[in-house]
Amino acid sequence: MPEGIWGDQSPRVSPDGKYVAFIRGQPVEGDIFVKNLEDDEVQRLTHLNTLIDGFSWGEDSHSILFANNLDGTSALWKAEFADDELKKVISGIDVNNPYLSIQGHRLVYTESVGASNIWKIDLRNSDSETLLISSSNSNSAPDISPDGKKILFTSDRTGTYNIWMCDINGENQSQLTFFENKTEAYARWPSSGLEILVRLEDGLFVMDASGGTPVKVSDSTFIVIWNKDDSGFYGRQYSQNNIYSIARDGNVQQQITHEGGLFSYLFEDYLYYIKSWSYRDIWRVPVNGGAEEPVLQGIPNLDMVSWIVLKNGIYFIHNNDETRVLEFYNFSTNKISHIKNVPQARYFSKIEITPDESYLLYSRKESDRSDIILVDNFTP
Repeated sequence: MPEGIWGDQSPRVSPDGKYVAFIRGQPVEGDIFVKNLEDDEVQRLTHLNTLIDGFSWGEDSHSILFANNLDGTSALWKAEFADDELKKVISGIDVNNPYLSIQGHRLVYTESVGASNIWKIDLRNSDSETLLISSSNSNSAPDISPDGKKILFTSDRTGTYNIWMCDINGENQSQLTFFENKTEAYARWPSSGLEILVRLEDGLFVMDASGGTPVKVSDSTFIVIWNKDDSGFYGRQYSQNNIYSIARDGNVQQQITHEGGLFSYLFEDYLYYIKSWSYRDIWRVPVNGGAEEPVLQGIPNLDMVSWIVLKNGIYFIHNNDETRVLEFYNFSTNKISHIKNVPQARYFSKIEITPDESYLLYSRKESDRSDIILVDNFTP
């Protein structure tokens, strides 16, 4: 296995039985590779480093159909062995899991439609929950400004993902970025509250908090956060399972973790982080150097993004007996207390706490629908 790769998955044998195609990379990011079963040759068919939402062999055993949002629209794309150019063959709404039947030239795939809104839970009375930000599409990744007056969030209500801003009560929602072809986006406030860090699938951008044109600062495509004095960032470079200090010009300055490190959260003088894809323990390390130490271990199915550190402990969401639950780990007692069940909490989505620690914000799935589409006489 190449260094820095989590693993290989989703194998598919070609119709002629000579090849096996698979996805190589991280659990949420990767590319399609093809191995000749008669020798050791492995060919990389795509160079996208992104979510491959299902794939199928083409009819000739020398092409692959795969689902992806390459140009900001959900579609099926065709990749051929002898051609580096990708061809869009079908567009739809959250197209995924294609399968092509060689006999009869029939293609089936799934179209999924879902909406999610941002809700707030009163932590003084967890039975009290209020809808804060809503639309008919996706709303997620809330991030509260340092002064507690504004919320950044991600929404695709205009048809493509962009960054939006609103007041702390959810009112006066306004669009900050106007990208026309983005399939993912999130934003983070710095401690000064003057700028915004915007992460897209093709890099990191910084823009003025009042609006304007985002300026690209790095090609890094993994989740990144501001450092303590807003002079740079902390983040994991793709294919490197450790966290690094990154300058504003995108250059890596220093390795922070040395025994694994993925999604991170900065609180005071410590960087908290998920240890690895397989062992989702939360560790911490002093940002100015020092020993790495475990903080929260042994939580079943801990959501890798849905946790947040406070002075007294950590709020986190995980799956317990197939139910999504919100719990709190107390630093002083080393005990975990149940806050409430949140069965509709969106997976892999950031949670947030108001500065007075009274409310927790999270993204909740409101509706999901999935249909199987059949295409007769399909010729890619």
